[in-house]
Amino acid sequence: MRVITVSNRETPGLNRYLASCRKFGIEPEILGVGEPFPAMCTRLVYVIRRLRELPEDEIVLFSDSWDVVFVRSLDDLQEVFLSFSAPCVFSAEPHFLYIKADKYKQWQRYPAGTEVGLYRFINGGGWIARAGYMADMLEEIDCPPDYSCDQTLFNQWFIEHPDRIVLDHEQKVFSSTIFREGFEHTDFETVDGVLRNKQTGSTPCLVHFGGENALCSAKILDMLPFPLPRLPTTAATVWDYYTKVVWLRVLYGLGLKPYPHAKPLEWVLKGTGVLLLCGLAALALLAV
Repeated sequence: MRVITVSNRETPGLNRYLASCRKFGIEPEILGVGEPFPAMCTRLVYVIRRLRELPEDEIVLFSDSWDVVFVRSLDDLQEVFLSFSAPCVFSAEPHFLYIKADKYKQWQRYPAGTEVGLYRFINGGGWIARAGYMADMLEEIDCPPDYSCDQTLFNQWFIEHPDRIVLDHEQKVFSSTIFREGFEHTDFETVDGVLRNKQTGSTPCLVHFGGENALCSAKILDMLPFPLPRLPTTAATVWDYYTKVVWLRVLYGLGLKPYPHAKPLEWVLKGTGVLLLCGLAALALLAV
């Protein structure tokens, strides 16, 4: 089994990823070092090229590196993958990331059977597959190297070919934290030294801090029985975290979904906050 990732330079997130690999004796291949990286789809050029060099039946795990950590061994990971009895398993998340104009229409077309549970939609930051199958699939999707969002193209392809891959709805391989800021202890716990996703009951092999906030990732890393580096925290990080905590708690408290409800709700709450501040400022001026 082979582990590959793409990073054109060293970052704190990459160093943390490598530290987690060392914990489990994993030696990942880092593609694209020192290479141009104008857009997210650029990485697929490097991935396809490497997949074509490998035996077609070899199991390959790809993941992001700047916002991903391993929490279980490759032996565990391979066993989980084989239990799917599928040539390709993609990570899944709560949010529908799709940046084309027909987003709502495509959301309505999302394949039946994916509605159950929190983690419904493709996450492009992680997959595990047979090398030949994945190379064929990526070439079929035809991601232009300068396109900014490979996850949009993955979602579009999956809507048209729902029987060609499996999504990891139960978070057995990959566990995603995107759109879950403030729910770290609702979603995760450590049982007998192993991180467990409380939403699904699974014990994932990797955790993906998509759209990472350093406070959110630190709370989950604190649950691990082994130390890993934290990313730097700034005032902007703190503000972003607690802003998301407020509107995500309102979102889920009202029984709404990250898409299509999150963005309108965020606008309403921010607008309400601005109006409140303006009202307080006006009262302060009147009192002078």
